[in-house]
Amino acid sequence: MDYRFLRVDVSAATFEGLSLSYQRKIALVATVGIWLGMGYACYIAALRLEGLHIAEDVVDAFLFGILIHYILCGQFFLLTASKALLYATPLGVLYRQDREILDKMKEELLKITSEVQLRDYLDYGKINPVIRARGSLVVMAHQSKGDLKPWIGNARNLKLLANLVY
Repeated sequence: MDYRFLRVDVSAATFEGLSLSYQRKIALVATVGIWLGMGYACYIAALRLEGLHIAEDVVDAFLFGILIHYILCGQFFLLTASKALLYATPLGVLYRQDREILDKMKEELLKITSEVQLRDYLDYGKINPVIRARGSLVVMAHQSKGDLKPWIGNARNLKLLANLVY
């Protein structure tokens, strides 16, 4: 095997920058806190509007606005608003960041596997017995079938491929 011309971005293929478990938990707690805060603010606003005896008028105007928005834009306003809020929450930001890292990693690993036959790694099985592990053999089988790209859509399968390559 000749690897002299193989250019590899090791940081992309080793999950560098991917969020850790505790970071995801913190982001989840912060996101739930934001959603609870928004719900509480809406509840307080509803109580105040009911106290002013204009709650029904505000609800009617809100529903009319949602209907107009749906007719003009073809989108349900509450779904659009909740997606925008999810996009701005800590969990949404972390998810987008992780998705970018995983996509970059997929590109890098697919570039490597297009240049290298993973079956050639079996020669190193005596040095590193992990190469002959079940997961590695499954990766090699998917490369020989030609369906490696759809198969690594799952993060666990992507990790198996990264472990075999590196």
